[in-house]
Amino acid sequence: MDAVNEWLLTWGDNLWTWLVLPVVVLLGLYFTIRSGVVQFRLIPEMFRTLTDKTPRNDAGEPQSVSAFQAFTISAASRVGVGNIAGVGTAIAVGGPGAVFWMWVMAFIGGASSFIESSLAQLFKVRDKDSFRGGPAYYMQSGLKSRGLGVWFAIILIICFPFAFSSLQANTISATVTSSVGGDMPWLPWGIGVGIAALTGLVVFGGVRRMDRLGDAVPGADHGPRISPARPDRRRTPRRPHRPRLRGDLHPGVRVQ
Repeated sequence: MDAVNEWLLTWGDNLWTWLVLPVVVLLGLYFTIRSGVVQFRLIPEMFRTLTDKTPRNDAGEPQSVSAFQAFTISAASRVGVGNIAGVGTAIAVGGPGAVFWMWVMAFIGGASSFIESSLAQLFKVRDKDSFRGGPAYYMQSGLKSRGLGVWFAIILIICFPFAFSSLQANTISATVTSSVGGDMPWLPWGIGVGIAALTGLVVFGGVRRMDRLGDAVPGADHGPRISPARPDRRRTPRRPHRPRLRGDLHPGVRVQ
């Protein structure tokens, strides 16, 4: 087991150092330049749209979540327990200078996040009274590669429970256990069961319950959520919904 752990650590360090990090930085710089520094330029527009009302149908029922609810869902999916523990670890290992480089990476990654969210909006499809979409959908409809979208969805379904969700649950359990102290071997199991139960109530309640929780607990770290992107199985996929966007995704290119 120690040999496997050492192998995973070595290959993980090499992967992040020589492949993932350069790709993330280069793509972030590319999107920053092509979008005209969108992560900074549209900050006033971001605050303005947070007050937009929820669109309603003729019966007065909400057709989607409000702008603020969408913001809380997005923030909860990006800022998790791993981010908090990772920031503390980076400062402890790298010193105060790590804060500066985290700011730089956050600024560069903001452009990538904007492009990613824009693609999800462009290629989402209607599903009963709401929409569904994500990377697997714009791989299928945008790149015209259904196989790539299927593989991406399968990887996420496997990766989230064993990597992201388990990491966050373990961090919560370790933090609470170390804070409480004492000899309570049942405490980590109890915390795990509680997190799983609360997460299940949110996940199976759909996006409506997620946005209600986001309104009730603004800024808090929500439990890990799994929303696997499942491409349409039909041979001819439905035409993706293309909302009307204000302005340009980047100067000189207008979305039709």
